[in-house]
Amino acid sequence: MRGILRVDGGLDGYREEKTMNIFNLSFGKDSMATLILAAEQGIPIDRVMYCEIKFNDEISGEHPLMAEWIPTAEKRVKELFGITVDHAYSGVSFEEQFYKVKQKGNHVGDRYGFPYVVGAWCNDRLKLGAISKYQAQFGNDEITQFVGIAYDEPVRWERMLKKQSDKRKYRSLLVEQKLTEQDAFEICKRYDLLSPMYNVDGIYRGGCWFCPKQCLADLYSLWKTYPDLWQKLCDMEPDSHNTFKPNCTLEELQSRFESGYVPIRRKQRAMEKQISIEEYVRGMNMDDKQKQIEEMAKDLEQAKYLAMGTVGSLNNGFGGWYGTYMYNQGYRKQSDTVREFLKLLKEKESPKLLIWEYGEGYLDCIKTAEELAAQYGVEVEE
Repeated sequence: MRGILRVDGGLDGYREEKTMNIFNLSFGKDSMATLILAAEQGIPIDRVMYCEIKFNDEISGEHPLMAEWIPTAEKRVKELFGITVDHAYSGVSFEEQFYKVKQKGNHVGDRYGFPYVVGAWCNDRLKLGAISKYQAQFGNDEITQFVGIAYDEPVRWERMLKKQSDKRKYRSLLVEQKLTEQDAFEICKRYDLLSPMYNVDGIYRGGCWFCPKQCLADLYSLWKTYPDLWQKLCDMEPDSHNTFKPNCTLEELQSRFESGYVPIRRKQRAMEKQISIEEYVRGMNMDDKQKQIEEMAKDLEQAKYLAMGTVGSLNNGFGGWYGTYMYNQGYRKQSDTVREFLKLLKEKESPKLLIWEYGEGYLDCIKTAEELAAQYGVEVEE
């Protein structure tokens, strides 16, 4: 039996319940809005956990603005709801793990170095390790983790659900109540719990300032605004068997910045062209459709004459003949086209090319492609 944490901070008796409710709090808008909703609606809050990631013993892994905001937000959460936030820490910093020597794998004897963009060791060693260590104190209790995923992030939510087990469940109040990221903004604003970093021009993401998945525009912002942190990454790069970004050193990247290169985010490019990302991916207007219809009509006419002059059409039937001919001309069902596109996008070398320019934009692209695949009823093997 455990006490139920009331929003006023008191203990409201005990409940006979096996499941422990743990709220994951990053202090970003979505997880903060989730905690606020639970407090407002009287949903039992057993623990609130913040996964702390450190660059080293002196420097936080959080973006400097977020690192400055967290103590203020913690104090306000305590004052408003009587909630104390637990800090989960893996016990190892990014810098410490970076210089550790690998004992197995393809680079035995090498330092860990910078994480790869795909399959980054930092997620496992610094984040998931901290969460597992924190949950271990509850033994074999069933745990429901409340996560900050918005209603307009369906792919991300589906991925989270796939990680569930008998003892570990996930809930998203934002998804359950059909609340979007914009709704999360408004919920946080009501309680003055919206991180100030959302109001700063040029900053579009939270998370670690040394994350290899960040796009060039975010790296440009780090170089321009926090040159001391940028320099720390530059100083570490010679000690890594791989560069921070594929196919380019930070020194080369800095040279591009100093020469006047200012990266533009993919979404910003689309806005400037007044076309949505979805429209860009689909990439077809009415003129294109009419042109394709005309080309298809010509190919069908050609197939007709060929079918009339060959015995093959009698053996296979006119339907089989037409189908084979049109397939050889490159025509496919929409679902087949989407399937082939998604497989190509996920091929081994594709992430290196796309992440280099777009960072998280590559992951956004994968998300958009998977949403299209779902629309056309396509399943693609991982």
